[in-house]
Amino acid sequence: MNTHSNVGGTQPAKQPHPLGAGGRSSITKIKPRNVFLRAMEDRITNRPFDRISAYKVRESRDNIIRMINTLNEIIAVVSSGETHSVPILLGGCTTEDKSIWLKDLPGNLAEELGYNLIPAIQALNVEGVPEAAIDRFIQSIKADVCQLLKDCDALQTDTGLSIKGEYARMKAGCSEMLRICNDALVIADQAVALCATHRV
Repeated sequence: MNTHSNVGGTQPAKQPHPLGAGGRSSITKIKPRNVFLRAMEDRITNRPFDRISAYKVRESRDNIIRMINTLNEIIAVVSSGETHSVPILLGGCTTEDKSIWLKDLPGNLAEELGYNLIPAIQALNVEGVPEAAIDRFIQSIKADVCQLLKDCDALQTDTGLSIKGEYARMKAGCSEMLRICNDALVIADQAVALCATHRV
């Protein structure tokens, strides 16, 4: 398994993710970049991909699409200005708990990349994808992943005390939450294309 690509961090190659396994219940209490690193360590240490991994690349892309679908439903409700006396289901949340879901989103997105997408890409050699091709791909997405994690950190800080700023951006058609999710989807789509290229 290729575990030395060091996407999203600056840790030394011998111990790329020294922060240890992170608890999924504390995502909003730590920075998304650290969620990412802890999730990678958890995956590599406790549930490594030793036989197949391409399925998880596609599954991770689907998970990001589900986040986007929920987000689009939230944006529609927020933009309409309508209130609901009874909670309405909005994909992965309801109108009642949408602010909690949104505040958790940067950490959840970082965890998706750290626990599923990046380790699955790094492990594609178990399905016969050449190490050189994996390394080239990791290098090609590294800057985008690092920028995405920075953006997740900034957005978590911004929405940590109040979600009102993000609601205003949603109404103006420029949601930062949607932007970071779309950025993650671009990375995931590229990974799925890599799998298709190597027929795995």
